[in-house]
Amino acid sequence: MPPPKEGAIYAIDGGFFSAHYNQEQQGFELWTWQGLAGYMIGRTGFVVAPDGRLLDRVFDLERETMEVIDRCGYTLTDLEEVDQEQLMG
Repeated sequence: MPPPKEGAIYAIDGGFFSAHYNQEQQGFELWTWQGLAGYMIGRTGFVVAPDGRLLDRVFDLERETMEVIDRCGYTLTDLEEVDQEQLMG
């Protein structure tokens, strides 16, 4: 599975996410794009695991911390790259 493209927008689970490389974690993350986080409440995006699995990144309101949860079942192959200009149009 090829890694996401830096800055590309992807559609998955009813939301849109932009790809960003995290230097500290040495891996990609998918951030919600314009607040369109998909069907999971509290999801702020995904962390891309080394094996290509997408891990939910959610904000824990009680602890006020960002948590990574391995439960969504998606992989990089489930991402669909979309044209940002078409979304804006």
